[in-house]
Amino acid sequence: TMIKEGHFREDLYYRLNVVPISIPPLRKRKDDILPLVINVLEKFNKQKKLKKNFLPETLDRLRKYDFPGNVRELVNIVERMIILSDGDQIVVEDLPESMKEEQGNGRYLNVLHGSLKEKLADVEALIIQETLIKCRSISETSRELNLHPTSLWRKMIKYGIKKNIAKMQ
Repeated sequence: TMIKEGHFREDLYYRLNVVPISIPPLRKRKDDILPLVINVLEKFNKQKKLKKNFLPETLDRLRKYDFPGNVRELVNIVERMIILSDGDQIVVEDLPESMKEEQGNGRYLNVLHGSLKEKLADVEALIIQETLIKCRSISETSRELNLHPTSLWRKMIKYGIKKNIAKMQ
């Protein structure tokens, strides 16, 4: 389509299309989940000089999750759990809220389910967590989010965000 529209060179397409590779989604490759989790954990531990590890129950939850965002979602979730976990053990409580509750069919809730209010709350909590990690202090985070520090604290309490991910200043 892009070649027909003149947005992509035909000769380049044929140079790149030597061996097409089809990779099924992660939900169809459940056996790949644990090696990917371990790989991300080892890289992150080495890079940040940590000694974190996953409890078996936590690995089991990760293995059962469908990961609609594929490998990128898996990497983001694992890194987030490593960063937000207390101590060296990563436990089920460190899972994102959307993965904590088990549904009857054995699948876990994700952001595709729930009301708009619940989805917005999940997004707001994620933004606050990521900004706290990036800024590394409550005051800097409140400035970055253009939010009064007291309001930020209330939201952190509301969403169960641990204050130890940011230094007090």
